[in-house]
Amino acid sequence: MMLEFFPRRTVWALLITGLLVLTGASYAPAEAACLSQQETRALVASGQVIRVGALKGKIRGEVVNVRLCERKGRLFYRVTVLAANGNVRRLRFDARTGRRMGGK
Repeated sequence: MMLEFFPRRTVWALLITGLLVLTGASYAPAEAACLSQQETRALVASGQVIRVGALKGKIRGEVVNVRLCERKGRLFYRVTVLAANGNVRRLRFDARTGRRMGGK
């Protein structure tokens, strides 16, 4: 048998990897799903999230892009900013409170 040439640990690792691939399992963190402009407008109109303009004083630099996204039930604005020094930064703000969120 061909498996006799491989250490037992390697065989198990290959089997487990194969099962993960076949089932579509992934170790990647949950991706944020961004909402459409229509969905964003509806949430702003209903008062469930703040208007993007409320973040104006909290952002230094030129705003390049803003998206309302959701991850694990939490809504946040993902703001891409071009700083004066030319660096591009991606900031996150809680869409209900306007507070800056940590991380990317």
